[in-house]
Amino acid sequence: FNDSLFILVSQVGGDIVALKAMDDKLIIFKENAIFYLSGDGPNNLGQQDSFIEPQLISSDVGCTIRNSVTLTPQGLFFKSNKGIYLLSRSLGLDYIGAPVEDFNSLAITKGELVPKSNEVRFLTSDGPCLVYNYFRGFWTTYTNHEGSGSIMIGDTYYYVNSEGASSRLYKQNYSSFTDGNTPINMVLETGWMNPIAAQNAIRVYRVLLLGSYFSPHKIKVSVAYDYDDTYVESSLVDVTSYTEVYEYGDPGSTVSSTSTMVEGYYGDPGGTTGDYTTAIAYGGKDVMQYQMRINFKKQKCEAMKIKIETLQFGGQNGQGVSLSQLLFVAGAKGTDWKVK
Repeated sequence: FNDSLFILVSQVGGDIVALKAMDDKLIIFKENAIFYLSGDGPNNLGQQDSFIEPQLISSDVGCTIRNSVTLTPQGLFFKSNKGIYLLSRSLGLDYIGAPVEDFNSLAITKGELVPKSNEVRFLTSDGPCLVYNYFRGFWTTYTNHEGSGSIMIGDTYYYVNSEGASSRLYKQNYSSFTDGNTPINMVLETGWMNPIAAQNAIRVYRVLLLGSYFSPHKIKVSVAYDYDDTYVESSLVDVTSYTEVYEYGDPGSTVSSTSTMVEGYYGDPGGTTGDYTTAIAYGGKDVMQYQMRINFKKQKCEAMKIKIETLQFGGQNGQGVSLSQLLFVAGAKGTDWKVK
């Protein structure tokens, strides 16, 4: 260090909050402004200094939480006093946090890149974890996930949760679908939908769900109408009975070391594990189609939205379902919705 080796940054935007390297630039975050610095800098003798004067990127957007700055393949994510922004590698600003701006009051304790899941996770100390999937471009939240800090070690995500007078360290298990031995239930909610035009009179007959079945669960579909956020009807389907494979015929098979008959399945193609013959269900278990149709009672409306929840309890701690498509069967009434 030498007293002559310093760089003066403009006072615009207040105090410096965070520094982060991105490509060949050093990004300088202030409370209400962003600058960047590039160059190779001086050698050990203070000569050949190629640093440029810090250049202004933005004079009205800055960073308010140091630990929110996260480097990703898209650029730098950070929390400003206006919400979560993305500073791209071309130094353009994008308000990426518009879908989660209702959570702007939460205190972000750490932003973390989780490459294996293509996610940026913003851990908070007083609410859900905000998660952005930068591959698909959508937001979600993790509930029961408050914490005071997080870190990636290899491909594994860790976070610390302060629970009363004690703290616990949690480690992500990619093959488990529980949260501290509690089943993780999925909840998704659409926005208000009208397939014809806003406020046009429509009739929505039913919704068709398509997905992949993984383990027993119940799925609940609720519907709200006409811009009233109250869900007025719901259907609960136990997705267990018609996805389980049952024995048929039981022709039996033999253990190689004895002549004792053991339970088998009709159509069992055979196969052995050690000294025992393994049974494989006729047709295979994964051929079951996960399709269901939910009819709506009211049908006539100007707009609707639905909420889909998976419910697991009583030892049902599997993945449940992965939904791939929602299809609505609807018709137009040919006029606007009559209002009082």
